[in-house]
Amino acid sequence: MPSALLSDRLREQLRGELGGLRESVEMQLVVRGLATDGQLRDSQQMVREVAEELVAAGPDRVRLSLADLDGGAEVAGVGDGLSRQEGVPVLQLSAPGSAPRIAYLGIPGGYEFGALVDTVRRLGEGSHGISDANLRRLGDLTGPVEVMVFVTPSCPYCPAAASLAFRLAMASPLVTGITVEAMEFPALADRHQVSGVPRTVVNRAGAFVGAMPEDRFVGEVLRLAAARPLAAG
Repeated sequence: MPSALLSDRLREQLRGELGGLRESVEMQLVVRGLATDGQLRDSQQMVREVAEELVAAGPDRVRLSLADLDGGAEVAGVGDGLSRQEGVPVLQLSAPGSAPRIAYLGIPGGYEFGALVDTVRRLGEGSHGISDANLRRLGDLTGPVEVMVFVTPSCPYCPAAASLAFRLAMASPLVTGITVEAMEFPALADRHQVSGVPRTVVNRAGAFVGAMPEDRFVGEVLRLAAARPLAAG
């Protein structure tokens, strides 16, 4: 059952965006401490309610599963290392049968809700929207690249950066796109010297601040990835 998080008007808009998806979209919410009654605590439950709104909007295509680390659940894809090293909640998305390379840490609220909806829609339509020229640039990658965008719900510029990180992950099998709600993961934000958002960190090393057009964003990601390959583990 969807929660009362959204107004009837917004829920109707969601059905318009997600009701006709051609492909299925898998969402997995990684949590800790799922109670015997199926309830979660605090931010974990809020993310679950957000995800359930998307399932209700695209009932034939959008699916949600829960993975409780305390219950011994196995987590595939990017969410495995993230959830065990950085904490929960982690919501990861993928096409069926593919290891997830898109993840959101924290509550996708405020402006970030739109970025999540856009990502689900693009996955369900099989259309990342990255230009042909930038696809060719991504084709030159020789190793994995992690693009981690730190955001806050009140930042109007953050969704563009988050969406680009997710779209790059859709466009290239070598790219992982991660969005982190900075206030919910302060230790991770401090580690990457987040003082302004959106802050995009590439391969846990170099970073840039601000929203950028696609060409420049891709250029910065490729430049930083070449300067510091992704460390193992």
